[in-house]
Parts: sequence; structure tokens; C-alpha cells
Amino acid sequence: MQIYHILEQQRENLNPTPPRPYHAELGLPIRLARGASVSTTDEGTETPDDGSTTYSGSLSSSFISRIKETVQVEADGESDPVFVVRTKKTPRATFTPPRTKDTNPKDARIAAAEAWVAEYRSTRPGARAATPALRSYRIWHKNEDLKPAAIASLLRQPPLQTNTVVGYILEAIRLERLPFRKDRLLCEVLCHLPKEALDGRYKALVKMAQEPEAPAGRMKL
Repeated sequence: MQIYHILEQQRENLNPTPPRPYHAELGLPIRLARGASVSTTDEGTETPDDGSTTYSGSLSSSFISRIKETVQVEADGESDPVFVVRTKKTPRATFTPPRTKDTNPKDARIAAAEAWVAEYRSTRPGARAATPALRSYRIWHKNEDLKPAAIASLLRQPPLQTNTVVGYILEAIRLERLPFRKDRLLCEVLCHLPKEALDGRYKALVKMAQEPEAPAGRMKL
């Protein structure tokens, strides 16, 4: 419908204004404005080599000034100026999908964490923690040099909110009862939470982190 209205507006802006074309089902030629004519090969006029179509007719100077940048206007040499307008056919544009470049290949630590998450979910179909939570936990748990803020930058640009990564790590530990280093959990993760969260949702984790370390070899993941 929008294309129809645009073409209708362009038709009405022509000078002289041609009538609307016949319905396509009738198979009739396109009607021209009164006084306009189309030169064809049957009339002894050759079709230009450049593939353009030639239209002739009396045109107003205002109309010519509007279209002179997009079409070629020539006088035919007669006493009463009759203008010949050649409109060059433009090749139909073809859509070429943009080529995407992997300018930022996935970090090896992210790839390793995602592989672990896939294996974890395959062996624990009832896992409650979401994939982003498990991935963030694994990156944090296996890379002691990465704190939540660094993980937030590693996972996405622009970086995630640090508290988002903190929430992911804590939810993975809470829901799946995953192992963690108590000193790291206290100093790197729980330290970002307000007192209300420490005394509420994560109260049990705070208590576990504050307990003495268990003997080595109890939980290994």
C-alpha cells in the first residue's frame, strides 16, 4: 500500500500528468498524458545503445528544472520547443549480506567454562542454576586471578555490571551446592553485597564462608 501511494504521488507530480495505468489483467499499454508520445522502433527511431527509454512531449520549464539532475533533456530543434527526455535504466540492486568478521575471538577461559557447563548439564538434567550463572561461576572458580569486575569485562563489551556477575556466582553456588574457596568468596564476591542481602538470601553462604576450611580432598569438581 505504501509503495502504491508513493508511485501515485510521483505520477501526480508529472507534468503533464498521465492517467492511471489500466489494470494489469487487461493487458493494455500504459496510457500517456495528453499530447505526450513515446518513440518506438516501429516509428523509425532506434532504441539507444545504452538501454535508455526515450519519451517525448511538451514539458513545463518548472518540471524540467526539477528533473534535470536525474534525466537528460534535449530540444528537438523545432520552432516550438518540444523536449525529449531520456531516462536511463538503472540496474536492479542486488542484496549482498554483509560479511561478518570474527575480530574478537572467544576467550579460551570462556570457551572452557562453556564446555564445562555443557558437560555439567548433560550429567545433571535437574540443574536449577541458569547457564550464565554456571559459566560465571566456572570462570571465577578456575581462574584465581579474575575477580567479578574482570569477569564482567571478559564476558561482554560493554561490560556487564559487576553485581550481575556477583549474583551469577552466588546463585550457582547456592542452587547447585558447588565448591568454593571461602576466603575468595568473602573478599571477592560477598563483599559487594549490602547487609540486607548478607543477612537474608545469602545468610547460609556467609556462614559457610566464615567457617574454618574443611580438610583437603573433601569436594573436588
